[in-house]
Amino acid sequence: MSTASTRSIEHVIHKENLSDFPVSSGYDKLRFLKPVALGDTITVIYEVIRIDKKKGRGIAENEVFNQRDELVPVGERVMRWAKKLKGE
Repeated sequence: MSTASTRSIEHVIHKENLSDFPVSSGYDKLRFLKPVALGDTITVIYEVIRIDKKKGRGIAENEVFNQRDELVPVGERVMRWAKKLKGE
């Protein structure tokens, strides 16, 4: 889930006209429904469901499935907006 979050940010972080960008603030409503074993193949579905730029907060829903298409962990990733530093 962390990698999916990072990849959602990395394609925009270097844009020149970007004044702020999301950074992880942790998880909310995280539930482990079934164990994930060594050797399992997992697929993460990551969807941004809310953005409130005034509050500087975004929420992304995460669902993780194993190779048997069983839902294993689920949760919401909380993102906060940080100001992009300007290079000199």
